[in-house]
This record gives sequence, C-alpha cells and structure tokens, in this order.
Amino acid sequence: DKHRDAEVVFSDPYPSTHTLHAYNIAHNCKDTESEDDAVEPRSFPELEARINDVIARYGSVFPKLNWSAPKDALWMAPEGTLRCDRPGEIFRLLKSSDFISHDLSHAFEVCTAEADGKTKTRPDQFVLVLRKWHNIPPSMEFRCFVHNNTLFAISQRDQTKHYPFLAGMKNNLRERISTWFSLHLQTTWTYPDYVFDVYVDDDIDKIWLVDINPFAPTTDALLFDWIDILEQRNTPPTQQQQQPPEIRVIESETEVRLVAPTRLPVDAVDVSNADAINQFADRCRTATLPQKST
Repeated sequence: DKHRDAEVVFSDPYPSTHTLHAYNIAHNCKDTESEDDAVEPRSFPELEARINDVIARYGSVFPKLNWSAPKDALWMAPEGTLRCDRPGEIFRLLKSSDFISHDLSHAFEVCTAEADGKTKTRPDQFVLVLRKWHNIPPSMEFRCFVHNNTLFAISQRDQTKHYPFLAGMKNNLRERISTWFSLHLQTTWTYPDYVFDVYVDDDIDKIWLVDINPFAPTTDALLFDWIDILEQRNTPPTQQQQQPPEIRVIESETEVRLVAPTRLPVDAVDVSNADAINQFADRCRTATLPQKST
C-alpha cells in the first residue's frame, strides 16, 4: 500500500528509534505482520547529517514545517517542550503531529483559488525549519489578530495557567503591543488579514516577533472564538481603527483549561475525567459478556 506510513530508521542511538520488529526480537515476541505485509525501513542519512550540522551550530532547536510546528505532539516529548537535540527527536514529533499531517495534505484547504482558477491543497515544496531554541517564559507570549491591517484582538497564549500579574498589565500590554505593531508590522506586511505571535520581554523592554499565522480557523483562537473574530469583517474599517484592541488574559483559576486541546490525543482528552473512564469500563464489560441465546 503506497499510502502506508514508512518506518524511519535513524542512525543516532536514541530509544525512540527502536523499531517494533527489533522490540519483538529482544522480547521473544511474534511479529503481528506477516513478512509479505512488512514495510521496509527507510533511512535518511543526508537529511540527518544536515540536521546535525544545524544542531552543532545553534545547539538545541525548535522544528516546524512551512506553516505549522508539531505543538499537538508535545505529549510525545519527555520534557513537554518542542526543544530538540537530536534528529530522532525531530522526526518523532513530526510523525506524531496532526498539524504536520494537515500541512502535508491540506495546507491550502481554506484558501481561495489562484487567478487562473486552479486550486492547490498543499505547497509545491516543503521546508523543514530549525530555529535556535530559546527558553521563553510562556506567561509573556501573546497571539494578536489583524483584520483590514488593523490590530483588534490580543490573547494570552498559554491557556493552561493563571498568571495573576497579567490582569494588572492589560492596559500596558495593549499599548506596547499596539505601538510595536504600528512601527514594525502594519506598514511592512503585505496581507491585510493575519495572526501574529509575540513575546514581550519585560527585562529589556523589547517585543520579539515569534510567528505569523493564517487568518483562518486552522489557527487556534485561544481565549477568543472564531465566530466572534470573523464578525469583525462586518465592522467598517474606520470604526475598527478607532477602537483599541481587546485583550484577554486568564484572570482566575476557574478560567484555566486543565487540558489544552492541542496537548494530548483526543482519546486521552475524552477520558481525562473519572466519569468518562467509568463509562468506558462499563461498555467494555458489556461487550465482553456472553450473549444469552434466544
């Protein structure tokens, strides 16, 4: 089957690269696949060598493709971050991410057709981007929404924690981010609608651009809702420019999302409470009970 996922074998001795076949041999287990169904392992020594060169130059790196980073695969990372020090760690995150799969197959799904009427579902070329890793306090990361080249909404990025000091900084953060946007992005970015992420460095009074994302529901709206955001299209541009951007932060522990939607597989989120686990156990017991003959 040409659509079957290929097994990747890495040259560096990292535990995550052990294949199922090797595991079965070591533990005297039988392979679940026949020899005819087995997928021949693949290796990418040239790609690994290039990745190792980048890691040797920058140290730890942060991986992403053309559009997305594998943030939904954090549950596969031992430290719970996208920090990578070996090719095996990078490949593991990429293979475990639905965001990456979407980029590979459906990146342009919500885009309009080109001038000649042709439509594409994905880019012609894919790029593996390795950024130098920086330890950024998540409390000072913010997602900003721009429509008609006007900044109208700012959201705290980390939905899993309540940072009490942020509530008292809302007006200051709104002013600083708005000023930075007008000076560095509003007059230089060519598209009128987009979403950008920034890190506000209070220690040196500086704002860093982290990423730019599509203005579409494929980008997480965080503390906003895309229905509310898209309603901005009905607001006259002059009225948008006169209104300061709305900023939202988590202001109490009750607003915290204990399980962020991009942190764990859907199955794990669905059974993250006791009631769901009990219901699952009841269904399993019912399914395994012998059926009475009629």
